[in-house]
Amino acid sequence: MTARPTQRPAEHPSARPAERLLVCGWDDALPPLLRALDREAGLRACAIGDTRAGQLIRARQATGAPCYQHVREMLRVAEADVVLAAGARSAAGAAERAAARAQDLLLFGPAMDGDALAAAAAAVARHDAACFVLRPAL
Repeated sequence: MTARPTQRPAEHPSARPAERLLVCGWDDALPPLLRALDREAGLRACAIGDTRAGQLIRARQATGAPCYQHVREMLRVAEADVVLAAGARSAAGAAERAAARAQDLLLFGPAMDGDALAAAAAAVARHDAACFVLRPAL
């Protein structure tokens, strides 16, 4: 009779420290996704960057996280484990900086176009980084 390997129960994300998530570009559809990422994956928004002032006001109201109107500056100074590109305009720059820093990259699928996906794919391929496209059904 052979011994079966024992399996430890999967650790629930709330049992470990939250990973820091930078959000590049704000979309009013993001709050449910951010709540799900926090609850299910332990990813918590630590900063949000968008060039549009009105979007930053809504982002701050929805999350309470620090907001940056200069997305490049946020990517340079804010410490994070994962970067979420939530807009096609921010995808290429966010992908390049995240991949160069060995941060995982999440792309908000509904906001991406073909050019943004191609630019992100090229950036992560150059740096051998991880990239995931989120297509939530919330």
